[in-house]
Amino acid sequence: MLPESEKHLAELQAAGDADEGRILQLAGQWELHRRPLVEAIRELKAARAARRKRAAELEERASGLSEEMLNMARQVREQQSERDRLRDEYQSMPKADHTRSGYTEQLIDIMQRIQQQEKDIARKVGEVQGVQAEISRVQRVLERTSSRANDQMY
Repeated sequence: MLPESEKHLAELQAAGDADEGRILQLAGQWELHRRPLVEAIRELKAARAARRKRAAELEERASGLSEEMLNMARQVREQQSERDRLRDEYQSMPKADHTRSGYTEQLIDIMQRIQQQEKDIARKVGEVQGVQAEISRVQRVLERTSSRANDQMY
């Protein structure tokens, strides 16, 4: 053994204890810096998940509104064809076989049905325009949300 080995061992032990204290102090400081960063990462991940969920909901709603709009447009076309059919039927009806009052009643009835159908068509066209506006608005929101999500992710 070396001379004064006890003294050297004590010095080494003291140096090791001092290094251990500094390491613990640095670990504490690191934890103070790391904790807010970890929380920020968790919050950003949660916000991104919420945005993705909202974007999916908006996309689903937009597709539902689009489908509804197509159905309404189909109904409008059907009603227009029915109106045209009734108008043609009215024009092709024999005029001489009816009494004046019967003819007048039929004419009034046909005109009322045509007016009702035109009101229905106008209402449906308004609904289709409203749905188109809503789809457009939802798509713009979806694009902005998607853009923000991409910006924050990358």
